[in-house]
Amino acid sequence: MAAPSPNPAIRRAHERPCRYALAELARDPRPDMSNDTKRIRARLRSYERKLEQEKQEHGFYSDGSGRRYLVGPHYMLLGDDEGALEAFQWFEEEFPEDIGEPAHSLCWTLALHRAGNEIGAARKLRQTIFDNLYLVPRLLGTPIPELDMWHPSNHCELAYANYVPEDYLQLWTPEERAWAKRLYLSPGFRAARNRYIEICKALATTRPGPERNRLVDEMHDLEG
Repeated sequence: MAAPSPNPAIRRAHERPCRYALAELARDPRPDMSNDTKRIRARLRSYERKLEQEKQEHGFYSDGSGRRYLVGPHYMLLGDDEGALEAFQWFEEEFPEDIGEPAHSLCWTLALHRAGNEIGAARKLRQTIFDNLYLVPRLLGTPIPELDMWHPSNHCELAYANYVPEDYLQLWTPEERAWAKRLYLSPGFRAARNRYIEICKALATTRPGPERNRLVDEMHDLEG
């Protein structure tokens, strides 16, 4: 079910670069990017070069194509976890108000976990779960069907989770997936996830007004 976003203009402005970022990956005809290091490195350098050109020309990053969401994950595809952490730190510094993109957040979670930052990794995993309720279950091999609820944006929907490249998921070892599964199934994560779903179901039929505002505020509190 669909219902108006609390701020449709902001939602649409964010959805475009998210869609463009995954569409950029979809243009690659090779089904297994992880076995083509040269191609991945070339794509990464292209993203970094175009972002830097934007910064030099305009004094800031507009990035309507969502390249910022591809830099960190591409370092991880290259096996460069340190480079990925630097890229994620750059993202945090340059886009402090960005609400994120699910596949980017998933890779960021893994980079933090591998760096031994368990608190940061747990927080980022929680963000990933609320960015898209379907992506982590797909990672864990337990996909869930489309939920009958209001989805805040298109990148929160099942179709978006299914569009995330398999290469991003294959970065995770069985041990790393087991760590994510323990957190995902933990009482705190489960309670927050269930309440989030309850709120989104209520928002599907709640009209604009004080009650809807209260539910939206609670939803954002759960997102952290």
